[in-house]
Amino acid sequence: MSQNQNKEFFFNSTRINCFNFESKLQENLLSDASLFNQVATGLVKNEMFEVAGEMFEAVGHADRAMECFRRGHAYRRAVELARAHNPQDVTKLEAAWGDHLCSTKQYDAAINHFIEAGESHKAIEAAINAQQWVKAQHILEEVADDPSYAKYFKVIAEHFSKTQEVDKAAELMIKSGDERNAVTLLLDSGRWREAFIMASQTMTNTEVDRLFTSKADEMADQKKYDVAEELLLLCEKEDSAISMYKRLKKWDDMIRLVEQYHPDLVDKSYAAVGKALAEDNAYSQAEKYFIKGNDWKSTINMYRNSNMWEDAYRIARTHAGDIAEKQLAFLWAKSLGGESAVKLLNRLRRLSDVIDIAATNGAFDFAFELARASGETQKTLDVHEKVAMHHEDEGDFATAEVHFVKAKKHREAVLMYVHNKDWDSAERVANDSGDKNSLQDILIGQASQAFAKEDYQTAEAFLLRAEKPEIAVDLYRQSGNIRDAIRVATEYCANSQLLEELQQEYRDQGGRPLESLPPRVPSVATNAPSDLRSIVESATDWEKEQEYVQAISTYLKITPDMSSDKSQLEKYWTRALKLSEKFLPDKTAKISQHVASKLQEIGRYTSAAKILLSINDSKSAIKCLMEGNEWNKAKKVAKEMEPALLPHVEEQHRKFLKEKGNADELAGSDLQSALEMYKERGQWDKCLEKAKTHSVQLYHRYVAIYGAEMIKKGRNNKAIAVFAKYGTPLKDNVLNIYRHLAKESFEDKPDNNPAKEYVRWANLRQVLANVSKELQQIGSPAMGEFENMATIAHYLAMRAALKTINGTESLTAKISTTLLRYINIIPADRAFFDAGIDCRDAKRVDMALMFMNRFLDIVEAIESDDHNLDPEGFEDTEIPLEFRLPAQVCMSKVEVDEIRNWVLTMSIDQKTAATGLPRDSRGRFEGDVGHTGRACVITGYPVQAETMEFRKGRAANKSDYRVFYQMARKNATPELTETVQFLISWAGEPAS
Repeated sequence: MSQNQNKEFFFNSTRINCFNFESKLQENLLSDASLFNQVATGLVKNEMFEVAGEMFEAVGHADRAMECFRRGHAYRRAVELARAHNPQDVTKLEAAWGDHLCSTKQYDAAINHFIEAGESHKAIEAAINAQQWVKAQHILEEVADDPSYAKYFKVIAEHFSKTQEVDKAAELMIKSGDERNAVTLLLDSGRWREAFIMASQTMTNTEVDRLFTSKADEMADQKKYDVAEELLLLCEKEDSAISMYKRLKKWDDMIRLVEQYHPDLVDKSYAAVGKALAEDNAYSQAEKYFIKGNDWKSTINMYRNSNMWEDAYRIARTHAGDIAEKQLAFLWAKSLGGESAVKLLNRLRRLSDVIDIAATNGAFDFAFELARASGETQKTLDVHEKVAMHHEDEGDFATAEVHFVKAKKHREAVLMYVHNKDWDSAERVANDSGDKNSLQDILIGQASQAFAKEDYQTAEAFLLRAEKPEIAVDLYRQSGNIRDAIRVATEYCANSQLLEELQQEYRDQGGRPLESLPPRVPSVATNAPSDLRSIVESATDWEKEQEYVQAISTYLKITPDMSSDKSQLEKYWTRALKLSEKFLPDKTAKISQHVASKLQEIGRYTSAAKILLSINDSKSAIKCLMEGNEWNKAKKVAKEMEPALLPHVEEQHRKFLKEKGNADELAGSDLQSALEMYKERGQWDKCLEKAKTHSVQLYHRYVAIYGAEMIKKGRNNKAIAVFAKYGTPLKDNVLNIYRHLAKESFEDKPDNNPAKEYVRWANLRQVLANVSKELQQIGSPAMGEFENMATIAHYLAMRAALKTINGTESLTAKISTTLLRYINIIPADRAFFDAGIDCRDAKRVDMALMFMNRFLDIVEAIESDDHNLDPEGFEDTEIPLEFRLPAQVCMSKVEVDEIRNWVLTMSIDQKTAATGLPRDSRGRFEGDVGHTGRACVITGYPVQAETMEFRKGRAANKSDYRVFYQMARKNATPELTETVQFLISWAGEPAS
């Protein structure tokens, strides 16, 4: 036989006898070991392991039998044999059994064997391969504490996520440490609240806010605004939800949220919505919101500005009240004029009212026009009277007189002149009108003026002309001149009782009997000497005759114009007072007041005050000291004797200091007024220094005012410098001021001097960075806007600083390229021009050509007013395709032509022709950062490869960072040094 035939015979013989093998072996082979080994060896050699195992098992060779069963993949028999003879080998055999089943794709069958073997990793993998996900989860949960199994949680979670078993998937993602995807899964499944709870437990507040606001933006883009709102409200971003609805002009939803979260701003919100709708010409809708916000004034103004007077009047009549209705009728009629105005007012039944309003508001021509049309003479007279009163207030008395006369108000004209002591004009008008009563008033007024000047004879003459001698008697009596009072009463008054009273009063004062006096002898009062010496001599004579009343009266006739020696004047007046104290004590108070008045007239306020205090007239004493600007003395008297008057004295002192412009002293008692004074004088450093010592709020208020005043004067750069130096207050609408300054600065024509240009941008950079930081601290939604503008200002300042030295072309080209991302904020033509020039200087001709071509396209668009720019070359970059065109080109025609010629020349050269913007290893334009990327703080380019991290989370490309800092150290210009300092404050120190 051949060898193969022998082998086949051997196999067949073995198979035939295998069933009775045990008994035959026992009978025939136990004693023949050689034959047994030959057969067993043959079976193993021919890979008949299971049969060989049976042979070995039959003869009690358990180890060799198990090995044969294992090699023959008869694992069940191997395991059974191991359990009986070698239990320690069971786990190994179960593991091998599982491996074998996996190798034959029998994953489901392998699971339990791996479990029996304690091979949890393999059991889980087998369950996963067998799609037995629940079983895999159960196995995994048994070993969940072992971190080496974490990867399986994620695999199983992904399956449950695909099958929409969200709860299981989220739970497993959490266990795998992938909280963010767990939250995202819940978000994607619409389980907002559960997602928020999970996020709050596993993420920082900042991360939660960022995730949910991003999801809200996504929902809003899909027009699922209610979902976006819910997401924003969950993370307490109600202001963002309000802003979303405002941006979408979904006003009712916006108001609903304002009512819920900012009830104090409801009226303002209604007004803001009304204004927005009015700007869109949606007047009826705007009216609804204005009225809901109780802002009928804005409603009326809206209709007025749109010439919709009927609607404006309807609102005034319904909501504004009678006064506003009349006022609007006046404005409406005035806009029409002529006969149309009269017809309108007759229809509205407001003609008479509007005539009055027109006259009151100074619309005199219109008032006369309406009055004549009304046919009511009295209305015309009323208008003349109001015109007269207007001119009187303006000091135009002649014109006022004309209209008073036309109004048949002659007496008003007379009183006007009397009030201004224009006696001749008053008398003329009175005579012209034949008004005797007015003439009498004029004479009495002149007499009062003369008497106040102690010109008694003139005063007496006026009163006698006015046929009012009794007034002269009273005036003489009040001044202590009883003899003159008796004289006038005797000569001109028929009142015997009055004469008797005067005589008795005279006797009571110690006067001589009148019978001893010659009749009608002129008294000293009527023949007063004109010089001081004569008066003093007369007074002395009266003293000698013990006529103390007359002596006192004579001393008091001394007037300031009689001597320049104030001490001498004070001496004689004081003598009169002493006589009164000694001989006429009951008249002392009155004479003290008179003497005090005279002393005040010559500036002896302290002496006058002492006299007033001696008669316990502390109020008059205080008033006297105030008139003399003796403020400390006045305050002392008030504090000790009239505490209630102290605030008044202090207020008048402040008023005095204001009028005198003494701000430094005023600051001690009235800081607000002092600050206003400093402000009006332009002494801002002092103003802010004083304000800062009081409170931060007051300081910030005046910083804002300072900046606003500079803006009003058109000095925007100065305003920016103010905020950069003194700080950036956040109050009222000051954010709009910062926005205005940033916008104006970005649009200003640049300075060709890099150092000057740097100062401008550095100041703006500081202002915007400060504002952004403060907004971040209070969680304002405007923070992103100002952070964006601060970044622009930073790159502009960085570029200007670099241009103050040589050798920085590469960095400046990158910065200018970066700034193209912001052409929706900065002027596009200037941005492309700068980028083109800087790239050309940096030998980046390909980019320079692209940017210069774009610049020329923008120039043509501006000149032709065609906003349709070809996007070619910029479609898949971060450089905006849509942006606002400047009103005019930033360069002169000559400069534009130079660029055009350069582009043409370079384009002819095939080597330098523009072929598109360069791409980097990402396959993107090299200047694009991407949604998840970070911008270099030096150039704005995307941070890649070697990175320099800063402590505040910003980063830089290490190569650009090194170049910049080497240049800054080498050159150390003020601009570069300051830029380094700003980077440290803005980005923080390098992390390594």
